[in-house]
Amino acid sequence: MKYLSFLIFIFSLVSFNSYAKQSDLSVTMKNIGHLYKKTLKAGDNEQKVQHISEMIELLEKSKKAKFKSGTQEESVQGLNKVISVLTLAQKQILAGKIDESSSTLLKIDGLRKQYHKLHEPPSFWELIFG
Repeated sequence: MKYLSFLIFIFSLVSFNSYAKQSDLSVTMKNIGHLYKKTLKAGDNEQKVQHISEMIELLEKSKKAKFKSGTQEESVQGLNKVISVLTLAQKQILAGKIDESSSTLLKIDGLRKQYHKLHEPPSFWELIFG
């Protein structure tokens, strides 16, 4: 009985630890989303550049996170693509190409949708029929 209690305790501890790591990544991604919205709404170019720098910093931090098994490489690839788009937008803003930077920033939403599909839980029908 003690052995079973010990196993349950260890399992719950490991489960909580992995949940906390996923939760940290989730919070970071929500912060990136918030900065993205602030960047699109910012009227001042300095603010846009600052928000983009903060997003890049958070994305670099996110690349070190542990993703769902089998998605690590593709997830990091997606983060790198977003970083490259943000870097391009930042250069465009600094060069005074505001309209181009706005259209460049809109590409991020497409990348977000594409790579978030990797982390969506399976649907009820996928669970039943595989």
